[in-house]
Amino acid sequence: MNLFRSEEDARAWDEFNSDMEWTLQPVQWWAETFSNAMFRSRGRPDFISWVTGEEGGAAMLELRGRLTP
Repeated sequence: MNLFRSEEDARAWDEFNSDMEWTLQPVQWWAETFSNAMFRSRGRPDFISWVTGEEGGAAMLELRGRLTP
């Protein structure tokens, strides 16, 4: 969640870290990121075996692709 009103406010923040600049994304981008199967599947009773399987691995790979600058 963006705690700032705008990207300019975030950049003006005293503790702004330019290495994390890639995280300044629109809400839609973050909504799509958190709709990844990895997040949707956390409540599964077989989550650990799911995440170590083929389907979970694919979801993790997709998530890493979105979160790698």
